[in-house]
Amino acid sequence: MNPSLEPAVPAGLPAFLAPLHRRVCSAVERLPVLPPSFLLARVLDRVLLPQLPADARELLARRCVELRVTDFGLRVRLQLTPAGFAPAADRGEPALRISATGASYLRLLRGED
Repeated sequence: MNPSLEPAVPAGLPAFLAPLHRRVCSAVERLPVLPPSFLLARVLDRVLLPQLPADARELLARRCVELRVTDFGLRVRLQLTPAGFAPAADRGEPALRISATGASYLRLLRGED
């Protein structure tokens, strides 16, 4: 793994666990992107899609959005289709890439950011 791309150690994780954290993240990064993408697509269909304004739907239509949880090595790729959110192919550059720590995503979900 490129040292500049190494995942940040989550806040509060004891330093002695950092090597294990890096190994786990390295393993997660090699996993297929489809299973977590499928799961998140189903959740977003129930939670976000009913509230998504028409103009936002138009902007997202058929465009690949990639979300990365930087401190866990997790990555999902989604697109909005006429039937709802769906996993996007794991090839090519996404139209939008959002990278943040797990804690940042949780704050966003809680409406704190």
